Amino acid sequence: MINYKQLISYGKQLSRYFSASLIPMILNLAINPLVSLNMEPTDFAITGYFTSFSTLISPIIAFYMIHFYNKRYFELDNNGREHLRALLFKALIFFSFAIAFVCLLALLFYVKCVSKASLATFPYLYMTVMTIPFAGIYNLELADYKMERKSKEYMNLSLLCGILSVCCTLLFVVLIKWGAFGKLLAPLVVEIGIFIYLLFKHKDIWKIKTKPAELLPVLNFCWPLSLGAALGYFSNGYDKTILESLGNVVEFGYYCVGTSIAAYLGVFTTSISATFQPDTYEAIIKDNRRKLARVVFIRWGLTLIVVLVFVLLCPLVIRILTAGKYMDAVPYARIFALVSLTNSIYYIINDYSIARGKPHFYLFTTIIGSISIMILMPIFIKEFSYKGGAIMNVLSFIILSIINILLLCVPSKKIQ
Repeated sequence: MINYKQLISYGKQLSRYFSASLIPMILNLAINPLVSLNMEPTDFAITGYFTSFSTLISPIIAFYMIHFYNKRYFELDNNGREHLRALLFKALIFFSFAIAFVCLLALLFYVKCVSKASLATFPYLYMTVMTIPFAGIYNLELADYKMERKSKEYMNLSLLCGILSVCCTLLFVVLIKWGAFGKLLAPLVVEIGIFIYLLFKHKDIWKIKTKPAELLPVLNFCWPLSLGAALGYFSNGYDKTILESLGNVVEFGYYCVGTSIAAYLGVFTTSISATFQPDTYEAIIKDNRRKLARVVFIRWGLTLIVVLVFVLLCPLVIRILTAGKYMDAVPYARIFALVSLTNSIYYIINDYSIARGKPHFYLFTTIIGSISIMILMPIFIKEFSYKGGAIMNVLSFIILSIINILLLCVPSKKIQ
C-alpha cells in the first residue's frame, strides 16, 4: 500500500530543499544577463580556469569530514553526535586552513612552473583557494540539518547564503564592474560572513572538550575519500587545464560559459540528493533493499526529467541568460547537461560503498578512473577540440561507475 503520510513528508522536504536552491538560482538567473553584459570571454576564461582547481583541492582542504559525520550519524546517540560535531567543527577550522595554505603553494608552483598558464595568477588563484576553508563549518551545519531532517532550517541557512551571494555579485560585477575579480570576490565575502555568524552561533561548542587524537579515526576513514575526490579533478576540471593550453581564450570563454550555465542543473540535482541521501544511507545500513531501490529510482528519475527539459530548451535559456551575447556556448551547455545524469549514477553507487564501510573502494575507483581519463582526455580534445573535452566529462562518470561496480562485485578479501 502507498504510504501517503510518507509521500506528503517527502513532498514537504523536497519543496524546502528545492526552495533553498531554487530561490537563489532564480535570482542568479535574473541577474545573469547583467553579469554576461559586464564580463568578457576573458573574464569567463579566468573564472572557469581557476575555479576548476576547486575540484582538486576542496576535498583535501575539507578532507571529506562531512561524509564521516553522515556515516556515523545513525550509529551514535545524541551525546555521541554532539561530541563528534564539536570535533569536526574545530577540525574544519584549524586543519582546513593549514591545508589550504599548503594547497595554495602547490598550485602556485604548478601554474607558474609546470603548466605555465598565460592567464594572470594574482589575485584570482588566492581568492579561489581561500574561499574553500571558510565554507567548512557552513557545510557541516547544512549536513547536520539534513541528517536531522530539519529541512526548514536547511532552507533558511541556504537562502541566506544564496541571497547574499547574489547581492555581492551584483555589487562587484554589475555596479563596480570588477569583472573576473568581482565574480571571485563575491563568494569569498559571503563565506567569510557566514563563517563569522556560525562561530558566534556555536560559541558554546568550544566548551566541549575534544582531543587531537580523536581526529585520527576520522582522518583514517576520510583519507581514501579525500584523495579519491581530489582525483575527481580529472573528471571535472582537468579538461580546462588542457583546453587553456590551446591558446584560444575567446573559445575557451564560451566553453566556460556553457559549463557554468549547465551547472545550474546542479542546483536541482543537489536538492534531489539532499532530500533522499539520508534515506539512502539508512536503507543501506539497515539492508532494506526494497526501500533502497525505490529511493534510487526516484532520485535518478527526477534528475533525468530535469536534464531532458534543459537540453530541449537550452538555446532559449542561453539566449535569455546571456542577453544573446554567448549563443556559441549552446553546444557545450547541452553536452555538459548530460554530466548530471552520469554523475548522479556514480554518486549513488559511491554512497552505497561508503555506507557499507568501504571508503577505500572510492579511492581505488578514482585512481583507476583518473589514469583512464588522463589517457583519454588529450585524445578526445585532439580529435574533437573543445567539444571533445565536454564529451569526455560525460563519459568519465560512466567509466568511474563501471569501475566501482566491478569492485563491489569482487570479494572484499581480495582487494583489502
